[in-house]
Amino acid sequence: MMAEMNPKLLPDLLVFLEVARSGSISKAAHKLYTVQTNVSARMQKLETALGSRLLVRTTRGISLTSAGESLLPVARRLGSLIGEVDQIFPKSHRPALLRIGSLETFAAAHLATLIANYQAIDPRADTTIISGSSRSLLRMLQDNELDIAFVSYPASGEAVRTEFAIREELVLLVPTNRVYSLKPEIQDGKLPLIVQRHACSYSERFLSFAAKRNLRIPKMIEAGSIEAVLGLVQQGVGIAVAPRSLIKGSARKIRTASLRQLGTQRWVSIYLVSNQSINQSMVRFVEHCREHFAVEQGARPGGQSGD
Repeated sequence: MMAEMNPKLLPDLLVFLEVARSGSISKAAHKLYTVQTNVSARMQKLETALGSRLLVRTTRGISLTSAGESLLPVARRLGSLIGEVDQIFPKSHRPALLRIGSLETFAAAHLATLIANYQAIDPRADTTIISGSSRSLLRMLQDNELDIAFVSYPASGEAVRTEFAIREELVLLVPTNRVYSLKPEIQDGKLPLIVQRHACSYSERFLSFAAKRNLRIPKMIEAGSIEAVLGLVQQGVGIAVAPRSLIKGSARKIRTASLRQLGTQRWVSIYLVSNQSINQSMVRFVEHCREHFAVEQGARPGGQSGD
């Protein structure tokens, strides 16, 4: 049987071993630091590959079929071999590097707090952060160059899992040393619009709003980074569109102007997309993010805030 098995199914065989030991999909998922749907999907994949049903659900959990009983000794031998490798190379117990991709605005406003709080839970956690556009981050995730990505739209595909993370409110960032009101400033062209990069999704919403109302848009300045955007706004060079959370609690001399005129377009959803691999560090971090965002969203009635 094993001679014909696709080597890519070996991780699924280890999951099968844990399910057999636990007698339950949910208990196996808990021990593997993953979700039940991931374990169930792996078992279905293994059964399809072998052409045999391995598990039967009962009121008490799961039981093995005759095919499952035949496969169990093979799974145990594989688990034993992995255990021998761990004894020879004890450093293999170190947590895997957690590769996190993020929109730069989300990284600046949220990611530092998320990681700092997570280190109190898992002090050995080792992380690396890569910033980029949603498109580039999802491409990296699909190419297995990232474990997790925070992006502005949901992803599709069997290899990834998408879940809602948080809703952000877009506002105008305005210099404190300039008298500002929305329409006159745009119509008179006094202040340029500062963007991190051209075709920025946040700024595009604002530009679309202005175009529909025949408001004249002044020139745009491409700053290249969020820090540069904030610095230019603070110095009175121009205005910018960004999530309100970006300057919440900031010492920068920047005011915010509401973009209620945009209606629902002023709200941006951020999604957490992760690989469906069984990575203990990744699963723990995802669970930590869920708890963090549940508390944060609960602190904002309706997800809204004033100016």
